[in-house]
Amino acid sequence: MTSVEDDEDEFSPILKRAFAFSYPAEISQGPRPSLPLLPPRASPIAFYDRHIASNLVLKQVIYLPSLVQGISKAGDELIATFLGAGHNLNYPEGFVLHEWDDCPVPFDDAHSVNSYYSRRIANVCIMFGSIFHFHPDCQSWSTLLSIRKTTNDGKPRFLGESWLKVRDKILEEDLQFSDDSETEFLDGVGQGTTDKVRDIGRRYPRFATWEMFAMTDVGISLVKNATPTTTDFSWEFSRTLGSRTVSYSPVPPDTIVASQFIPALKTKRSRAPTKVVVTDCKKQPVTKTSASIRPSNAGTSLKQRGLYRPEPRYYLQHAWAKAVVHDSTFIMLHCGRYERIGIRHRASQTLYLSGLIDTVNNRNPRYRKLQVALCSSIIQDLLERYELATAPMKTGGSKRPAANEPLDVRIPKRRKAASPDCTVSEQPPAHYGSYDKITKALGRKMLGLVSLRYGPYCSPTPASFIRIGSSCAPSLQPKPPRIRKLKAKYQTHEYFTLMLGPPLGDGATGIVHPAALEIQVKYDTGMISTLRRNDLVVKLAFEEEQKTRMQHEFTVYAHLAKKNVTGVPIVHHGLFNDPDSGTLALLMDNVGQNLREREEERTGEQFPKQVSTTKEERRAFVAVMKSIHKAGIKHMDIRADNLVIHPESGKVAIIDFDRAKFPAENMGFYDVEMECLKDLLHGRFTPDSYW
Repeated sequence: MTSVEDDEDEFSPILKRAFAFSYPAEISQGPRPSLPLLPPRASPIAFYDRHIASNLVLKQVIYLPSLVQGISKAGDELIATFLGAGHNLNYPEGFVLHEWDDCPVPFDDAHSVNSYYSRRIANVCIMFGSIFHFHPDCQSWSTLLSIRKTTNDGKPRFLGESWLKVRDKILEEDLQFSDDSETEFLDGVGQGTTDKVRDIGRRYPRFATWEMFAMTDVGISLVKNATPTTTDFSWEFSRTLGSRTVSYSPVPPDTIVASQFIPALKTKRSRAPTKVVVTDCKKQPVTKTSASIRPSNAGTSLKQRGLYRPEPRYYLQHAWAKAVVHDSTFIMLHCGRYERIGIRHRASQTLYLSGLIDTVNNRNPRYRKLQVALCSSIIQDLLERYELATAPMKTGGSKRPAANEPLDVRIPKRRKAASPDCTVSEQPPAHYGSYDKITKALGRKMLGLVSLRYGPYCSPTPASFIRIGSSCAPSLQPKPPRIRKLKAKYQTHEYFTLMLGPPLGDGATGIVHPAALEIQVKYDTGMISTLRRNDLVVKLAFEEEQKTRMQHEFTVYAHLAKKNVTGVPIVHHGLFNDPDSGTLALLMDNVGQNLREREEERTGEQFPKQVSTTKEERRAFVAVMKSIHKAGIKHMDIRADNLVIHPESGKVAIIDFDRAKFPAENMGFYDVEMECLKDLLHGRFTPDSYW
């Protein structure tokens, strides 16, 4: 095979310019004096990472030093095939490689490492990958793909992320490009290819993920030592004892593209035809629960629970969980100076990790050339998975399961209310199944076991959420049950369970989930009844700023409850904490659908600027606001998302008090907020004009 960099090949000058780059030897870490980057104090394992279905978690990590060589060889073969098919890159506009200075300013955190990689490496590789796989004859240096990275919020970060995706503009149905060259580019690509890429982007929002570490001693050590001494991987679940769930979630198929780099899998494939294994989705998860439950923090001190030492396994679990959620195959660990490439094998629940890649001294092949080959392999794997997901199965006309929807996609704030559904498994007297009875029983429980069951989530072990704030339910006022000391063990009638469904929405305070409640009530006669409700919501807060705002919001709700204010979420069942992840949870009734969402359904307009209401609704909202103001609270965030109406009862409510101000700090001026509310209800709302 002729080298793709043969001096006599007219294609070689472009390739040489594109590939002839490795990181400069002068790269260094230099934190900002005013914002020093400290070693991470907490595990990167998120709340959701602990709730991946048991048959989807990582079970073993295998070191595969030949992986880099295999990817490089595949890249050479792709370019040779590209040239052999008569394609070339001698485009009329000429190849322009926008190079910056070879000696970057010192990296001060993960964001700067991420930005340098995106600017100097990823953008070039994505362009070639887009050309090779989607528009080889388009005669343009434009691309259908893009690299996205976590937002730089100005705070020094030890860990960041990048991911490969379809460009946002391509995902839009009505493409409005201001640049004529872009319009010409898409015309050259063709409608069929554009539609296919758009469908791919919607099914797979992330093709692959890069975990980007700050180039500190700790970050370098984590990348260098990512390969364990044993293949068995210890996945960290919630530490609640006494309940275990075995899942039968569907496992997406692996591809031949990924398997070609793994000798053990290539051997198996040569012995027998590759079969796509789809788990029986009808087989329900099996949960075994003991007579008593031990909360995850029982018997350990706060000091012991807070200990954390950065270890590669925590970051591997977090990266693997991301790959499961987005059904991606390739996982990269990168710290500026060093990198490892990982391949996720779904069927065996194995992560294959490459040898250590030195971005500075890696001269054969050049680092950027390797990254072009990597990008190409990622796209090839994606295309095969897309074909498997969309091609009819041999046994019938149905399609293979598509990728799971990702969790962290920005979802508009959404609060559709479910009908109250209180059921009783046994037959106690009627009043024991009443709404108030369930509310009072729930208000007395110190422990809630929370599980997730949707998409790739099927909690192997429930999270222990421990009450840290009393219920604000009107039926428990003015003296709600006191918060008691946590016990070492809880019987089944001493705790409640919540099953969370797909997120309804997210906001500044956290992510909102619908929740199904199951609670046992023990009567004086000794009889135990199981009561259920399906009309609750749980708001989860993860970041410190989110948790501070949630605690403030809960304090406001408690104040409003004491003042007997109606028209706010009717029941706030309390504030809870998960000691494993530090997540806070606010448990409340689902009080309705917000006005913005209702207007979207009425008009079909996305994010309508104004909403419409009836005369009765306007009167009801004004009455609620007067009641809130009378209690001395100013909401400070009046907008359509925070005004809700129950679709069945028609009752109105004002929600989300995380920005509200108390009497001592709001200095009055209630008239301005009331004017804002009335303008919104009458369809003449002008944002940012009332404060």
